[in-house]
Amino acid sequence: LGSIEEARIAEMNAALREAFSRETPFALGLAGAATFGLPEAPRVLFAEPATGSERLSRLADATEKALAPLGFAQEKRSFRAHLTLARKYAADAPAFDPAKLGTAPALSVGTIDRAVLYRTHMNQRPMYEEVSSFPLSHTKDP
Repeated sequence: LGSIEEARIAEMNAALREAFSRETPFALGLAGAATFGLPEAPRVLFAEPATGSERLSRLADATEKALAPLGFAQEKRSFRAHLTLARKYAADAPAFDPAKLGTAPALSVGTIDRAVLYRTHMNQRPMYEEVSSFPLSHTKDP
């Protein structure tokens, strides 16, 4: 979303709370890993969903639709569901072996029951600060 004025957070919260209230919790499982960036110097190491990918895509779509009326542009790149494991390849680190990514174990992350809006503090630790949390609270009709 980029840099956001503090005064806009309340309207974003309202739009996202409404959008995510229509969603239900879901299971997320991971299998395999991949990278973004150059193969010899990847920028991001991530795990790929084995289950739940379509639901993560739906949350991304709901986010864009909820924020568009507030003037936020849609992402130009297509969404790729993933869980970031590491960032910033260090050039002085041991050689990166992309072939080992295929040996990443499959695992169940658990139930995704909320979406979280984070603020990023570049070049700081911790880098991410939770701003708001939105329960996936839709209940199915009996």
